[in-house]
Amino acid sequence: MIGNNLGIIEMAMTGVLVLGFCLYQYIAMTRDIARSKRERDASAGGSGHPHGEHRLDDR
Repeated sequence: MIGNNLGIIEMAMTGVLVLGFCLYQYIAMTRDIARSKRERDASAGGSGHPHGEHRLDDR
């Protein structure tokens, strides 16, 4: 009886691990992008152009 459910249990455990890893990567990349954007905005402050004046500023 339990042998019939082992496949489902294994798939569920693997799915939880995969979803956890995906969530970790999403959070890590979101933080990294935000950090890069803050650094870029801080360093671009001396360019003399107001934010959004040029099309490339919105990246």
